[in-house]
Amino acid sequence: MKTDVRQGSRKEAAHDGVSHVRRRLAGILDTMSDAICAYDREWRFVYLNPQAELSLRRPAAELLGRVVWEVFPDAHDSLVQREYLRAQAEQTPRVFEDAYPEAGLWFEQHLFPSPEGLTVWARDVTQRKLDEAQRAAQLVRSEQRFRALIENSSDAIITVTADGTTLYASPPSERVDGRPAEQRVGRNALDFVHPDDAERLRADFARVATDPDTRASVQYRFSHADGRWIWIEAVAQNLLHDPAIGGIVVNFRDVTQRRAAADAYVNAKHALERSERHYRALIDNGSDLISILDASGVTRYASPSHERILGWRPEELVGTSAFDMLHPDDLAAVGEIFQHGVASGTSGHTAVFRSRHKDGSWRLIEAIGSLPAPDASARSSTPGSCSR
Repeated sequence: MKTDVRQGSRKEAAHDGVSHVRRRLAGILDTMSDAICAYDREWRFVYLNPQAELSLRRPAAELLGRVVWEVFPDAHDSLVQREYLRAQAEQTPRVFEDAYPEAGLWFEQHLFPSPEGLTVWARDVTQRKLDEAQRAAQLVRSEQRFRALIENSSDAIITVTADGTTLYASPPSERVDGRPAEQRVGRNALDFVHPDDAERLRADFARVATDPDTRASVQYRFSHADGRWIWIEAVAQNLLHDPAIGGIVVNFRDVTQRRAAADAYVNAKHALERSERHYRALIDNGSDLISILDASGVTRYASPSHERILGWRPEELVGTSAFDMLHPDDLAAVGEIFQHGVASGTSGHTAVFRSRHKDGSWRLIEAIGSLPAPDASARSSTPGSCSR
């Protein structure tokens, strides 16, 4: 008798425990922010939490005991019905997302089937979908913006594999060498390089291809579609490791005219240097005296011939007044001719005067004055002959 009482007490306690757990679970489900619905094997509503009522816009009293497909006839042959039926038939949990356009909502639905029916846990993911749509729109706009920049850039861009095969060519590449993109993609970019530059460029390319994130800037001759050779300046960067690129990106431009201008400048500079050396040799080894005076008559340059003819080393004359070397009786006349030439800015004035030799003797000098440049303040005195 005591045993029966004890067993009865345990059963009653167990029943009370189960009831308590059910009440706690019901309380938890009722306060959740996710919508939860339960259906029996006949697809009748057997449970809805308050959030499910809000999502379905129907009270539980109106739905409990009714078949879901009858309450919502638009759900026939929809993604929702197909997923519900599949989960229940296969008795396997499933997850899918579905939109409710009339409400402007998106739900992520988790399906948990059992022999007694199906439980659906639906989470509102509308904000996440809106964020994803916004990011996708921003990505599209960004892609369009960068495509427009690339297609209208003065520089051409190609993407090549590690062996040089062209994967992509921007439209401006045709403006550089005359080849449309479809004639370039699939071809090895190194095939169009001048034979004299090929070995150097292949070595540079191999270095870039084997070192991630490496950049290299090179100039080389490239075959134009019309048969001529043009100079290309290219910057290559290894982005083979970047999943979004998966290649070596090469920016390049035609620098033929710039190279020609630079070569012309170098050639002109060399020609000027040769001419300067030529005339300097003539001056340094000539028998005539050549000096450059400023407007006040101070010597700024004296040719080496001064030492041979007058005994003065050039460095002894530079910085001194040329008039200090004149005979006192010739000073006034020569000074007048010099000042007239400076004031009028004209050349060709001739003067004959005596100039003092370093040994104290006097040498007769004939000089012709000329201005080195129209805006120069200096005056050149070029002796024509000299005598004792």
